[in-house]
Amino acid sequence: MEKVVYLLGAGASYGVRDSKPESFKVQGILSAFKESYECPKIIEGLPIVSELSDRMLYIISRLEEEVNKIDFNSIGRALCQEIINDIKWAQKESLRHATIDTFAKKLWITDRTKKDYNRLKRVISVFFTLEQYWGKTDKRYDSFFASLIKDMTVLLPENISILSWNYDCQMELALAEYLRSNDLHHIQGVLKMFHKNLVYDQVPTKGFNVIKLNGTALIYNKDDKSFVDLFNINKEDSILDYLPVFAEDSVNLKNTLSFAWEQMSDTFQQRIIDSISDATILVIIGYSFPYFNREIDKLIFNNLSKLKKVYIQDKSPDAIEESVRNLFTDYHRRVNNTVIEKKTNLNQFYLPPEL
Repeated sequence: MEKVVYLLGAGASYGVRDSKPESFKVQGILSAFKESYECPKIIEGLPIVSELSDRMLYIISRLEEEVNKIDFNSIGRALCQEIINDIKWAQKESLRHATIDTFAKKLWITDRTKKDYNRLKRVISVFFTLEQYWGKTDKRYDSFFASLIKDMTVLLPENISILSWNYDCQMELALAEYLRSNDLHHIQGVLKMFHKNLVYDQVPTKGFNVIKLNGTALIYNKDDKSFVDLFNINKEDSILDYLPVFAEDSVNLKNTLSFAWEQMSDTFQQRIIDSISDATILVIIGYSFPYFNREIDKLIFNNLSKLKKVYIQDKSPDAIEESVRNLFTDYHRRVNNTVIEKKTNLNQFYLPPEL
């Protein structure tokens, strides 16, 4: 039985877009020449980098609508308004930089107190939480689990590991229905999910597991050692009642979103190596190998010494192939003569015949 590693990027959560854009208004920032804004209308899935700025404006408009509907106390209203103002700030700054990651890296280098750096991470976490709370999960995750799960025991294949650069919760949200559980902690336990900036007890890395290379865009409660679950709230409540947790300043609450340039513990690095070292098949889905991630990508490829075959699933696989070949070590080229196959059908996550 071949060992298969999946390497996922933002394209793995792209989902489906409507051909018609979403039209909306934002209070206080429209010019006299512009009555409304437009952004991609997402049927399912999440925005990619090029869509973030416009989708941030859309989320701001949704938040403003919700705030006006709810009878908040003064503290709750002030905290929600602070979050809205933070998103407006991040949206404006994103227009001044090539990507939101570029802005984040600049803050990492120049913001000595890390105040604005942590503010930006808070914005990104709120943004992706709301996108997922108000939106629908990319159905390809659902199909992926339907293909992997054999029976009602919901046992996942022992010969698969997933490395994800995404800090979303699309996998957890998709698996919830199979487990008949909305408990995020339980779902992540079934996935054997490891996050970059959390400390774990000694948990075996063999068998099915998911490694979140950039952590997760959620808040972690250090006291009960679990995430603040913003997807499993009472139906009569509003998501806005729970958002202030992102604005709270508490030593017990930790934003678990991380970026590639932030330090990785030796333990987490070893966990990656242990998880992939026996892999013979690599499936790359929706990942463009940005330079910011270069060092970790090198770590991954340097520890895939048994690799025989790479499948690249992307709408533009030729550019990805070049990046992959640049990451190949001499061992890959001379000993294994690793084969690369490109797949442009994006309707489902690719399941290699070796599974």
